Amino acid sequence: MPYIKRSSDGQIESVSANVSDETNEFIASDSSELTKFWNSLAGKSHAELTQSDTDVARIFEDLVDILINKGVIQFTDLPKPAQAKLIKRQDLRKKVGNLDYKIDYDDDNINLG
Repeated sequence: MPYIKRSSDGQIESVSANVSDETNEFIASDSSELTKFWNSLAGKSHAELTQSDTDVARIFEDLVDILINKGVIQFTDLPKPAQAKLIKRQDLRKKVGNLDYKIDYDDDNINLG
């Protein structure tokens, strides 16, 4: 039995299985409004995961570059499919003018450039 809290504009803001001071309005679990709320959360999570995948891929690229530049590994040490994918990414980055892209790491944030 879900209970909800609404925002000032009447939209569902949070859901709880228990009634509380904040989540005190009962809503049917098969309510279209509740389904819409769950779907919006899933969409946000999917978008965040997709962005995270992109960010991690960029970090991986930079890490490979660092390891190669320091002589820890050679590009040819990577499996052929990985080499092909990295070359393709480098070509794509050249095409969009983002060749100098690097990640700025600090203690609190990762700033993508």
